[in-house]
Amino acid sequence: APSNGYLYNVSWELEEEDELLVYQETVFHHLENKEWDKALALLEEMILIFPEHKIAHHEYTFALFFSGRQDEAIEKELELLKDDPNNLYSHTNLAVFYYETNATKEYETHIRALLNIYPIHEQQKLRVAVTLARTGFEKEAYPRFRMLDKAVVKSHVSYYRWFSMTAYRLGEPSRALSLWEEGCRRHPNLSNEP
Repeated sequence: APSNGYLYNVSWELEEEDELLVYQETVFHHLENKEWDKALALLEEMILIFPEHKIAHHEYTFALFFSGRQDEAIEKELELLKDDPNNLYSHTNLAVFYYETNATKEYETHIRALLNIYPIHEQQKLRVAVTLARTGFEKEAYPRFRMLDKAVVKSHVSYYRWFSMTAYRLGEPSRALSLWEEGCRRHPNLSNEP
């Protein structure tokens, strides 16, 4: 009967969705804790199983870059950008990659694009704020951190790491300390960072 087939499809889709969520959560944990090799291994699997999940491709290049394979990461991210020139993740990744490799002209191109982007989703807002903060645009990052819905982003170590550094660099040591302490309570691994 068609209804049984339909139920089977729905059930299979839900299982696939659950599997994707497990991958996403695990990868997220490894990326937030700078466990690049663990993230890369999972992202490779995830891309094979869910090739249409675009964010995984961007997270892969990010982990690739910070695991020491910088040229390969930049090359892959440029290919992704060619396919989707307005992709937020390509611009945030390339801004960071070029900043880290001192490719000033290329970095400026991507950071300029981000200065005019105000995403709707909290994770994307956080990604832009973190990118601005880690590439020397603290003044622009600060109000973006302040506008975030903390209830949504408190599970992100990067929120506490970069918001506290931004506050400190902008001359707000008490706010920086309070954010750092809260971050360390929620994410004990943060206290191991220099």
